[in-house]
Amino acid sequence: MSGDSSREAAIARAEELEADAEHSGERTDDLVEAASYWRNAHEPERERAALLAAIDADTGESLFDPRATYAEMLMRRGERTAADELLDELMGDLDAREHTYIAASAAYQHAGNTAAALRWLDVGIGRLIPDAADPDSEFTVDDKGVELLRVRREIRTDLGEQPDDLDRALDMISDAAFDRGLSEAFSEEVANRHDVVVLHWPAGDLAELRRREPELPLDRDHGAHRLELQREMLLADRDGKRTTVVTGSADGYAAFCAEVDLPNGDAGSLEQYRTDLLLRGEWRSWPPERNAPCWCGSERKYKKCCGAPGRTDA
Repeated sequence: MSGDSSREAAIARAEELEADAEHSGERTDDLVEAASYWRNAHEPERERAALLAAIDADTGESLFDPRATYAEMLMRRGERTAADELLDELMGDLDAREHTYIAASAAYQHAGNTAAALRWLDVGIGRLIPDAADPDSEFTVDDKGVELLRVRREIRTDLGEQPDDLDRALDMISDAAFDRGLSEAFSEEVANRHDVVVLHWPAGDLAELRRREPELPLDRDHGAHRLELQREMLLADRDGKRTTVVTGSADGYAAFCAEVDLPNGDAGSLEQYRTDLLLRGEWRSWPPERNAPCWCGSERKYKKCCGAPGRTDA
């Protein structure tokens, strides 16, 4: 789809959501989602107008927090003082929604303030799931606040931080979900949050997997692999789709195939392994901020690695 076609599709979707907001009973959520499509269509004033309308309609019962989303928009546009003031106000709301903390964290990631981004997540975890690190707690993947653990680990992983008690708590929650058997409805719900999911192999794992399973449809080298994924994600982004990266390992793939009795050399097994990583929460959103570490694991800044100008011709 061309850039003009993608923009037209985003505008059509935004207008559809704004129309639905009038009678759907979910006016706030519809308007916040519409704002995201106005952003994809590069219509900043219509994005702002949709979020202001969502704030006016908000009763505190919606999934999305329009004020936090508005603060994220302000931060993204460089209106730092206004964003800080709104986020300081939101920090005092003890009844804040899970999305409040996620959007506030994203706002500070846009500003390059990782410490503030993590602080918002830590505060949210402390308020929504204060006993998360207790080994005797029985939280599930569906509980409010667990998504904050996942976003927190994503940021800490990018920073090269070692797992801590909260990271281990997330692992326990994920493992418990799989031990009980994930419901089909839950699997579908998780999958629906991600439009495009790409499976990235670090250089050593790609080489090892090519050696072990030469019949698998894998790129010839890591450079080609990274380039192909970056092109795929850019095209998805231009179509207004949400893109997610999961990172596999040769040993992890072999263990997964053995556990669920799948043939290691079958392309369909790769797809199921990708889905398994997604369901376990072992993913990160794309694209990273320009000054954040690149998604490919090179430890270089994204803007100087896979996100460098001219890197792809997508």
